[in-house]
Amino acid sequence: MKLIRRTAVVLLVSILALAGCSKSGDDSAASSKGKSDVIVIGASWQDLKNEYIKGLADATESYCKEKGIKLLSVDGAGDPEKQISNVENFIAQKVDAIILNPYDSSGCVPAAAKAKDAGIPLILVCSVLTDMSDVTSFVGSNDETAGEMIAQKIVDVIGGKGNVVILRGPNGHSAEVNRSKGIFTVLGKNQNVKVVFDQTANWDRAQAMSLMENWIQTGTKIDGVISENDEMAVGAYNALAAAGLGDTPVIGIDGIADAYRSISEGGMIATYLQDNVAQAETAVDVALKAISGETVDSLYEVPFTLVDSTNVADFIK
Repeated sequence: MKLIRRTAVVLLVSILALAGCSKSGDDSAASSKGKSDVIVIGASWQDLKNEYIKGLADATESYCKEKGIKLLSVDGAGDPEKQISNVENFIAQKVDAIILNPYDSSGCVPAAAKAKDAGIPLILVCSVLTDMSDVTSFVGSNDETAGEMIAQKIVDVIGGKGNVVILRGPNGHSAEVNRSKGIFTVLGKNQNVKVVFDQTANWDRAQAMSLMENWIQTGTKIDGVISENDEMAVGAYNALAAAGLGDTPVIGIDGIADAYRSISEGGMIATYLQDNVAQAETAVDVALKAISGETVDSLYEVPFTLVDSTNVADFIK
C-alpha cells in the first residue's frame, strides 16, 4: 500500500470514568512482564467471515508476532454466547489480557464482567458494549460520525433530494446503532431526501445483493444507497449494475479491497476507511500497558479516512 497508515494521528480521547494519560510503553512484550516470560493475549473476533474483521484479526496476529507475544485468536462466529465462552476459556488459560471484538453490544456484556472479576484487562476493539463499566479500554472509530459522513456524501451527490435506501448491520450491533443514529441525524436535516427502504443485511454481501434485487423489482426509484459497511455496499452495487443501474451512487464504510476495486472501476462512489491496522496495533499496545500496570485511557480513537476516485490508487495493494 502506498499510503503509510501508521502516520495517521490517533486521537486520544477519554469518554468514560477512567482518567489519566498513558505513559510510554516498552518496545518489547518481554520487558512488560519479565525477560523469561512470554505474554499471552486472548482475542475473540465477532465473525471472521467478514473481510474487515478478518483483516483486523490478521493485523493483530502480525503485530503480536512482531512483539514476541503469544496470541490465542478465536472466532466468535456471530454468536455472543460463543464469545462469552471464548473469554471464559481465556480466563481458564490465565492469559495476561483479552482483546474482545464484540458481535452484540448487549449480549457480550457478561464477558467483560467475567474478565474484570478475574483481574484480567479487557480491551474492546472496533465495537463497544452497552455497559462499558467493566471494560479496561476501547480502541476504535466513531461510528456515529461515520454514519453522518456517508449520509452527507450521498445527500450531496444526489443534490439534496431523492429516494435513498439504507443497508444496516445486525440489529443491536453497536456499529449499526451508532451509524444509524448518524445517518438519521443528517437525513433529519434534509427533508427532501426520502428513505424508501431501510433494512439489515447483517454486514453480508449476499444478503445485501438479494435485498437490492428485491427492491429494484418493486419498480421504486432509487437515487442513492447508504450502506453501513463495504460488504453490503459491494453486494448492493453488484445488484444495481446487473439491472443496468450502475450509475446509482453507493457508499460504504471499512475500506476493504473489493470496495477499492469497485471505486477504481467507476462503481461505488466512495468508502470511509476504518483503519483496522491502526486499531489492531493500538489495541495490542494498550493491552501491554495495562498488563504492566500503567494507567490507560478509556478510549483511543482512530479517525476515518475518505477514499474515493481521487485517492483510491493510494490504497490499492
